[in-house]
Amino acid sequence: MKKSDLRVQYPLWNITLIIILMIISYGAVRCSDILFPMIRSLIDNDGGVVVAKIDMTAIFTVIVGLVLLVPFYSAYFQKLSKHNKQYPNDKISLFSFHPPEYIEEDEMFRQVTQKATKKVYSFYTMAIPLTIAIMLFPLNRYFFIVILWLIFIIQNLLYYKEIRKYIVEI
Repeated sequence: MKKSDLRVQYPLWNITLIIILMIISYGAVRCSDILFPMIRSLIDNDGGVVVAKIDMTAIFTVIVGLVLLVPFYSAYFQKLSKHNKQYPNDKISLFSFHPPEYIEEDEMFRQVTQKATKKVYSFYTMAIPLTIAIMLFPLNRYFFIVILWLIFIIQNLLYYKEIRKYIVEI
């Protein structure tokens, strides 16, 4: 198994996607905060002139995030196609309930996957209650979304670091 195997790199792809989704979620939260509570106040009649209230930062971050998704998915599908051609016996499906980063080719990798999964589970037993405690404070909604995104990033980093220890480049 090589470090370039997509199954080894999959957590890194997840992290990249999470960062892009974090950018999009900022704009989405800002837009929804403006749009939903006061739909009528979005357009003002200022002395006969109609003025639209638009948060350009929110719209910009949504657009930037969506634009970033295009090269991300292009690179991901290219890498997936290359992996499936290079490893026909270990193909990765786009639609599967089994996470592709689980490497269980032999007994050693089953144990490595189990150890990495155990570390992630241990992390969740601390992170989720702490996140719930933080949610008791009156903070901006986007702050809590970022906490969840960061939990997903840390989960993928923990898993990747554990798997990477056992990969020997041939």
